Amino acid sequence: MENSNLRLVYCFSKKLALNDTKFYKAISLLKKSIEVNSKFHQVKVITDEETADYLIDVDIEILNFDNFYFLDDIKIQVLPLLKKNDILIDFDIFLGDILEIDSNVDIILDRPSYITETYYRKEIELSRKYKFSKLLNYNPNKNEIGNIGIMKFLNKELEKKYIDFYTKVKETALTEKNTLLPFPSFSMLLGQIGLKNIIDDNDYSISYTSQISKNNYFHLAGEAKYNEIDIESSISRLNKTLI
Repeated sequence: MENSNLRLVYCFSKKLALNDTKFYKAISLLKKSIEVNSKFHQVKVITDEETADYLIDVDIEILNFDNFYFLDDIKIQVLPLLKKNDILIDFDIFLGDILEIDSNVDIILDRPSYITETYYRKEIELSRKYKFSKLLNYNPNKNEIGNIGIMKFLNKELEKKYIDFYTKVKETALTEKNTLLPFPSFSMLLGQIGLKNIIDDNDYSISYTSQISKNNYFHLAGEAKYNEIDIESSISRLNKTLI
């Protein structure tokens, strides 16, 4: 697969916004990400009719999403629709050059994170009283968790196992939805620890785009994206690294 032929696919919906302030910040970042990243790759946005009204001059596919209970529900619905050259990317990722990938693995992810990090530990401890938590393995001896800001399955068996397991954990969680903490609580457990469990149990191979020396990008992961950030300066620094 030629890296230059990759198409970046964003999945984005207003339904995932906690409030209007965060939505307008997110849509602003999405538009800027599209502007920057389309210099290097074709881009596409999979969205719903309501959100599509905010987007112009970009390839859009309309999808009638099911109800969202967790942040990565949208990715689970989009994954089976991706074409061979498509790769999922989050709206808060900005490239400074063509995204290089390693195709000789089972899955491509953004970067490694670790189950011992505070934000995982807090979610894990809060989850323990719920039934869905019993389906997830929080074993700290297998510490590494892949961030799914960039994600491409090259092994379709792995993709199916992930979707099926995610769906099982979600359905179990929804049996107690009246007592679950508010959206988007526990999203990272389903989306990222669920994937970690499948990979660990089957010894699938991972390539992290952040660890490929030619790659040049930044990811405003988590709540950082909603802070006051000088995006133009950050993008300018990306470009300077190429001089």
